[in-house]
Amino acid sequence: MDRIRSYLLAQDVETLASLLLEQAERDDALLYRLQRLTAVAAGDVDSVRDSLRSRLTEATEVVGFMHRGEAGAWAEDVDAVLDAVADLVSAGAPAVARDLAVYALERLDAVFQDETLAYEECSYLPSRARDIHLEACKAAPPDPVALAAFLFEGATGRDDLLFFRAADLYGEVLGEAGLAEHRRLAEDALASLPPPEGGPGTFDGFTAARLQLVQMLDAVAARDGDIDRRIALLSIDLPTPDCYLHLCKVCLEHGREAEALRYAEEGLRVLARRGYDHRLAQFAADRHTAAGDDAAAVAVLWKAFERQPSLSLFRHLRRIGGEAARDRAIAALRQAVTKPSKAQADWLAPVGLLIDVLMAEEMFAEAWQVARAHGTDDMRILRLAAASEACCPAEAAAAYVARIETLVPQGGNDNYAEATRLLGRLAGLRSAAAHAAHVSDLRQRFKAKRNFMKLIREA
Repeated sequence: MDRIRSYLLAQDVETLASLLLEQAERDDALLYRLQRLTAVAAGDVDSVRDSLRSRLTEATEVVGFMHRGEAGAWAEDVDAVLDAVADLVSAGAPAVARDLAVYALERLDAVFQDETLAYEECSYLPSRARDIHLEACKAAPPDPVALAAFLFEGATGRDDLLFFRAADLYGEVLGEAGLAEHRRLAEDALASLPPPEGGPGTFDGFTAARLQLVQMLDAVAARDGDIDRRIALLSIDLPTPDCYLHLCKVCLEHGREAEALRYAEEGLRVLARRGYDHRLAQFAADRHTAAGDDAAAVAVLWKAFERQPSLSLFRHLRRIGGEAARDRAIAALRQAVTKPSKAQADWLAPVGLLIDVLMAEEMFAEAWQVARAHGTDDMRILRLAAASEACCPAEAAAAYVARIETLVPQGGNDNYAEATRLLGRLAGLRSAAAHAAHVSDLRQRFKAKRNFMKLIREA
């Protein structure tokens, strides 16, 4: 490409024009592009606007039901028109591009009203139209107050994910006047909502709208560097662990260690009836550790582990509490395996978690004992086998043999490939004679499965 570019730069204008025209005669897309650029250069932007608006209408139209298999081609057609709209920004008609991007958003919103049409293949199109709108606004800034109203309407409508942090995306274009209007609209809307019912950790009929407006105002406050305002906003409604965690991280990022820990502990307390969230517990533990209080950190983690244990919590406990914490956690899980309680319905089956913990500690013999005594799923057995080949070759080999006996009768090339891979691992876990006898047996019993036989020969 560099060589071609150097050649083209050395040509005169007439030669380049001839090359483009010759190609345009064979390439409709290039021809239409040149026609648009020519019209814009001649000042005939109205015809370009009308033409692209008609093409957007046609491209975004859905007649009847659009099947999943048609979604990709439909999206490509729409994207091609958006390419043409984007061209207008650099061609000298950014205001036209801005209007057409808004029209595209309206058309796409109408299509996606039917959620069955919101296929993954089409999901990028609204963001693409929004990005064109943003670039057009940068090239030809509209009235900032009117833009603020448009963005607020988008942020509180179906396009909320496109515009809900408009201050981040459009702050440069909005300027002080636009940001002030954006803030006013959001503050008025938030003031019109009733305060949260039931306090932190609860939902009411206005929670979603409240959180949406808080996010919008938080973006403005973050742009202003007003940390006090951010904390006040983010603490208005705290129905979920994610809300608490976000507030904690904002406090921490601005050196508010004490507030970060206070909100984390509050979240653990008020959300306890829904089970401890391990992320909040780990955040609080890390803050205690940073303050030099490992005992408090272990206490927080242990309380969370008792209510809803997880491998992540165990690793945190192990890192801070050492072997004492490890032994206590393993003992608790063994107790849960042998004498399960009603509370265990709320969390992972203790057998699987106990095996995972023992594997994390490389206590492979103990893990195999638990697996033999209480059973577990095939995938966990295979992970245990792969991790313990060196110390427990007999157990690992038995697991691989059992898996092969499951895979091959089921058929299918993927199963055959997996069985062959496991055969390869078995070769290092037993004598050559035992391995040869097993392979011979497989060849005899499954000789009709030609693809499997081919894989064995190749291996």
